[in-house]
Amino acid sequence: MVRANKSVYKDLAWHVALRMVTWQLVLACLSGAVFFAQQGGRGAVAAFSGGLMAAFLSAFVALRFFSVPPEFGPQQMLRSMFRAEAVKWVWVVLLFGAAARFIPNEFMALIVGFLVSSMVYWWALLWYPTGVPRKRH
Repeated sequence: MVRANKSVYKDLAWHVALRMVTWQLVLACLSGAVFFAQQGGRGAVAAFSGGLMAAFLSAFVALRFFSVPPEFGPQQMLRSMFRAEAVKWVWVVLLFGAAARFIPNEFMALIVGFLVSSMVYWWALLWYPTGVPRKRH
């Protein structure tokens, strides 16, 4: 069995995180374009903003998680990930609450943009980064 060093796995993890954020931004633009065709500028801005929220929050979680070096151990890394996810969901609730209060007519477009961009999490499960040795049975 071939083993890669820890820095290879960290580089690949960063690659996947950047790829996720990039695809979330692409889907934010696409959802904004679809809502522009259907509802005009305000709907497009709301849908794009929802996708932008998803991309920003994914980048935030990745930055917080990868800020802990592997030498600190798995408990500290897991704690960092849970804290980042908790802060992320607090921000989601606050941003959606503010959007529902201040832009109620475009709230659905914002949610759709957020959900479409969040689909990247499901696609990321299918990505197998190059350079990681696969187990052979």
